[in-house]
Amino acid sequence: LAALGQMASAVAHSLRNPLAGIRSSMELLKLQHGETVEPAANEVLGEVDRMNQHVHELLNYAHADRAAFQRVELASFLRDVLEKSRARIERQGIELKFETEGEDLAVMMDGPMFRQAIASVLSNALEAMPDGGTLNVQIRRSGGGESVEVRITDTGKGIPAETLNKLPSPFLTTKTRGLGLGLALADRIVRSFDGSLLLDSADECG
Repeated sequence: LAALGQMASAVAHSLRNPLAGIRSSMELLKLQHGETVEPAANEVLGEVDRMNQHVHELLNYAHADRAAFQRVELASFLRDVLEKSRARIERQGIELKFETEGEDLAVMMDGPMFRQAIASVLSNALEAMPDGGTLNVQIRRSGGGESVEVRITDTGKGIPAETLNKLPSPFLTTKTRGLGLGLALADRIVRSFDGSLLLDSADECG
């Protein structure tokens, strides 16, 4: 994992400047030639932005073990994360259920990094329910009260067993336009503050 992190960082930094140069050239081309080149230029700009997102993911993966601990109250924290996905949840016709055993359940973690980990898991859940379903987010005590569990479940298409057995391996993806770093990054982040990410699924059952 350490070697993969170093590789991810090196690749990301190597891509940054060329991508910035391509974007600047395309924007200049649009200014100079207008509608004549606009369709092709917009397509290039869209792909550059997609690659920049991959660069961002690689850098996040490389730096995922640099946690800065702080006290995070999970209920309000997760409500805020879910609110940022509210528009997408409603657009897809998904029913959201949120349950907590208490408003004062708190843990020591890196808040911004955990937000990224949760956002990755949520994104996978929402992608699995393009035509609607139920997203259930639960917070509860575990381990005899010494730990807190955040459980996120969906009623989507699920993950085939042969894929689930390999997760959360980095760069493993069934998507045509992804790097396969989302769940691997979430796993690395959670482990950086002594947590664990457990994945369970049944094909076509969420």
